[in-house]
Amino acid sequence: MQDVNWKGQLDKKGVLLHAVGTIELKHIIFSRLKNDAEKSISERMLHFSNELDDFYYAGVLSETWDRQKKRYMPKPGIRNEPLDTLVYAFAAAYHPRIRADRKTDKDWDRVAYTINDPHNQKNLTPNATELQKEPTKAKEWREQSRFFAFRERFSGRFRERR
Repeated sequence: MQDVNWKGQLDKKGVLLHAVGTIELKHIIFSRLKNDAEKSISERMLHFSNELDDFYYAGVLSETWDRQKKRYMPKPGIRNEPLDTLVYAFAAAYHPRIRADRKTDKDWDRVAYTINDPHNQKNLTPNATELQKEPTKAKEWREQSRFFAFRERFSGRFRERR
């Protein structure tokens, strides 16, 4: 727990900090970028939007590894926020609760279905529109768990009285 804020004042509630391993993640990102240079777009490990400008890519490449200091050093005059956000997005995607790297196309279609309006079919893939027809196991499990939790909580209150 961190109990001092950025002004140096004491924060009574504190803040929980998470170490994500930024150096290791930067090593992974830069090695993937290096290995993707010779591959076709569909075979690359990292995919970027076509709408990003050159400032974003300059920001991703804004730091270099200094072997003597054993840390990444920023290049002068280039902002490194794109690299930092990419590192944190990478850490979030590989978090044990999210595990985005293990999701299948059907899982992503289910996410797209829940995010998008079901009446707006232009953003959904054909597989996602099929998901409307079949109830998901998670929804059924959630309904059953609510019922069982309610039954256990109030089981003694609703017994027949004689």
